[in-house]
Amino acid sequence: IKRYGSIVRYPELFGPALIAQGGMAMAIALDYRFLAPGETSTFFVSVTLTALAINSFISPFTTKRMLIMEGETT
Repeated sequence: IKRYGSIVRYPELFGPALIAQGGMAMAIALDYRFLAPGETSTFFVSVTLTALAINSFISPFTTKRMLIMEGETT
């Protein structure tokens, strides 16, 4: 971005816009659950599921905010 410049006005908004991309986190949590069954891995999967649920509710708003700030939608 520094060398060639950027056509994106607010690149810091890309992180919040991608907040719902938690499939890999869930896959890693489930893999850990099956490799190391026990109370700790169950807790880890529960925390991951809770975070994914919260992020799924938040992500439409953050994505829309990013698109509005970039001028792609109204």
